[in-house]
Amino acid sequence: MTVLIPVSGKLAERYGDKALFTLAISAFMLISVACGFAHNAPALIALRFIQGLAGALMAPVGRLIVLRSAAKHELVEAMALVILLAMIAPVIGPFLGGVIVTWLDWRWLFWVNAPLCLLALALISRFLPATAGDRSVRLDKTGSALTGLGFTCLVYGLVALGEVGHSPLQVGVAVAVGVLLIIGYRIHAGRVRAPVLSLSLLKLYSFRASLFSGSVFRIAVGGLPFLLPVTLQKGYGYSPLYAGMVVLIPAAGGLSMKFFSTRLLRKLGYRNGLALHGLLAGICLTLAGILHPQDAVIIYVLALFGFGWARPRARAPVARGMPLSSAP
Repeated sequence: MTVLIPVSGKLAERYGDKALFTLAISAFMLISVACGFAHNAPALIALRFIQGLAGALMAPVGRLIVLRSAAKHELVEAMALVILLAMIAPVIGPFLGGVIVTWLDWRWLFWVNAPLCLLALALISRFLPATAGDRSVRLDKTGSALTGLGFTCLVYGLVALGEVGHSPLQVGVAVAVGVLLIIGYRIHAGRVRAPVLSLSLLKLYSFRASLFSGSVFRIAVGGLPFLLPVTLQKGYGYSPLYAGMVVLIPAAGGLSMKFFSTRLLRKLGYRNGLALHGLLAGICLTLAGILHPQDAVIIYVLALFGFGWARPRARAPVARGMPLSSAP
């Protein structure tokens, strides 16, 4: 995903939103089916890498379509809905995964994507208008290579840092190479007219603040749908099914927040809303981490629900150039 996400926007401009979105979903579906037929771990890992390439085009291009389709006064609510769905899906995933591995075979974890992708393709064909691509759009190949390899080295180094079996030298080299490649892209981006990632966007205060604070928040909570069910299974003896059911609690909180998000955003403004809900999400997540789920069930459930309730609000989008203290 780190390889293709930076160039996804340029590819959409060159080949058209609908065409690229359709291609990404089709590739994701076919690779998912192939993953279910994998006969060993190396084959599955290779297929998952290709699946990640397709996934890298699905999410950014899908959001780009939303941004281009929604009117300016509808942008906040449209992006809130996109963020809500993106937040709920990985939370529901462990529950569905628990059901599948309990009653079916692990291969169905991948095969279940096929009907969902077919439904998405049918809806795209029926409702999404085609946009003509502009073949004159130039792709920054050097910048794409620098960002793709740089982010890949950084991700590999950071993942290896938390795993047993990797030497400090191996981790250090991967991170150092990643940093050098990103520095190289910074120099390259200042010399070309249309870099793959426009660093000039960082001059916008609202964009810069939402990007960096949102990244910290994402790092802090993005692993919850994976780490929580694993912790419940390995640490407390929960079955995959029951561990997945617990992870549904934040999803319920996030869904209930959808009915209040726009009104609270208009009443509190971005600065106060982001600060209060970010603080609430942090407190609830810390409380859930301290408590033993079997000793304080009610408080544990309320903490997870409160975290889910606050999370989509804490990731609310910031409009281009809008001061953080203002309301839409």
